Amino acid sequence: MGNVIRHLRGTDTEHSSYVGEKGVISLVITEDGTHEPTGELRVHDGKTSGGIEPVRKVLNVEGDAPIYACRGWINFNSQLNINSDVPEGSDELFIRSSSNNISNVIYNSVGDFTVNFKPNVGMLDENYSVVATIKTNENTKEVELNTVCIDQLTTSSFKVYSGNTTSFVDPSMISLHIFR
Repeated sequence: MGNVIRHLRGTDTEHSSYVGEKGVISLVITEDGTHEPTGELRVHDGKTSGGIEPVRKVLNVEGDAPIYACRGWINFNSQLNINSDVPEGSDELFIRSSSNNISNVIYNSVGDFTVNFKPNVGMLDENYSVVATIKTNENTKEVELNTVCIDQLTTSSFKVYSGNTTSFVDPSMISLHIFR
C-alpha cells in the first residue's frame, strides 16, 4: 500500500492531452480563468489521454452525453386515507416502502396530492421531469384505464393528480421519480 497519491488540477483542454502517471488524481477546473472546480475528477492510469472519469467508468457509460441522476423518489399508498381520520389537506406522509429527498405528501382530496421536497434539497429550477406510475387494484392483475398527471412544478413541490376516464381516484400505490 505505501504509494503516495498525487493530486493535480487543470482545465478540460489541458486534460485532453495529459497522460498522468498511474494513481494520479486530477481535478478539472473551469476554462474561464477563475480556476473554479467543475466537480469532475479524473483518475490516471499512465496510458489514457485525459484520464478516466470514475463515475462514467463505474456506470459503464460511453460517449460524451451528460449523465442525469434521479434527484428524488417516493412510493406511497394514497388509499390509507380511505375510511381513516386523516383530513383532506393533511401533511401526513403515506410511504409504502421508502423515499429520498421528499419531505412529505399532502393529501388534498381524492386523486389530488402535493409532493414536497426536503428543505434545502429542492430543485434548482422548474426544469425537471417526474416519471409517475400508479397501481389501482391491490393484489390483482386486472388492467384499468387510469392516468396520472403532474402539474405546478416549483423548486419546492409539485402536484400529482390520478384518475380514470370518469373521475379522480386514490391509487393503492403511486411511484414517483424526479430527474434533472
